Amino acid sequence: MKTIKARIQGMGGGDSFTLVVTDKPSGVLVAEISFTKEQLATALLVQSFEADVVIVSPEHYPNIGRTSEHKTEIVECAWDSSIAEKRKALEPFEVDGWKGSTKNIGNHHHAAGQTSQGVALWRVRFGRYVDAD
Repeated sequence: MKTIKARIQGMGGGDSFTLVVTDKPSGVLVAEISFTKEQLATALLVQSFEADVVIVSPEHYPNIGRTSEHKTEIVECAWDSSIAEKRKALEPFEVDGWKGSTKNIGNHHHAAGQTSQGVALWRVRFGRYVDAD
């Protein structure tokens, strides 16, 4: 069993509630626990109840307890590039665990001008997880 530092957030009202469990260092969403007012009362008085628990993002579990880092790089890539071309443009920046978002390339909100040859420049967000200090 592994213990994590979690952020618990309550949502809802009326007859149902949801607790959202997020790993604090990495920001990975771990689980959502949904229950009714009656189940909450049972938990407080009897200390046990059954509830629906949605396990979220199990593919990110190796990153639980790690810290996420982000940076932005200017990447050269044609406006109408294919996904393969976008991935190729990101390759030189994807070292030491950094992963760039192909969705930033071709999105006018991320446009950063163009080269002297007229090739588009994009502000691309990169992220990675590293071991917490």
